[in-house]
Amino acid sequence: ASGAKAAPSGSRSIDGGGGRSARSGGASKAAASSGPTDQKRLIKDAKSRFNIGLVYLKTADYAKAQDNLEHSLYCHIQLNGHNSKKYSNDTLFAVAGVREKLGECYLANAAVVDKCLALDHYDEARRLLRSVDPEDAPDNLKEMLERVEEQLKRPELGGGAAKSRRPPKVTSKYQQEGNKKAKALMGVGAGTGAV
Repeated sequence: ASGAKAAPSGSRSIDGGGGRSARSGGASKAAASSGPTDQKRLIKDAKSRFNIGLVYLKTADYAKAQDNLEHSLYCHIQLNGHNSKKYSNDTLFAVAGVREKLGECYLANAAVVDKCLALDHYDEARRLLRSVDPEDAPDNLKEMLERVEEQLKRPELGGGAAKSRRPPKVTSKYQQEGNKKAKALMGVGAGTGAV
């Protein structure tokens, strides 16, 4: 009866807590339109989660490292969007660093049998590093690019050579013999599709 209305469930409280999580918003437009406070929070979160992920990676706790590194990548995407052509050199370098460490995480984790995710992260890191403007590049850009390219040469990731496997040849003879087997096992109607 005091005249104060309760805040809707989706709104933020005065202290910035409550409401929807950061994951429910859009990309960079949502971060930019929600104010400089959220943008500063995302920048801080991206850096701190990256550093925490590095610590977990060094202690071989790959699940926690992966979680923190992926959250750091998520923050960068929330801040800058998905189009890397619009990234500044600093952002390109930071996102490439996160991608490199995620690749390292997937490669070192024995629980991950298929190393395709590591390959994807290393490929993306290499692409981002190559798109950094050489005039404004950080001092350690060349070293980082060499590290990523060395990782891509590892045998678990295909050894650097793209080994494309050809699909097996499908001949009509094979298909006809397959139909004969189906008819023999299932009866006359199996080849015609009758039910």
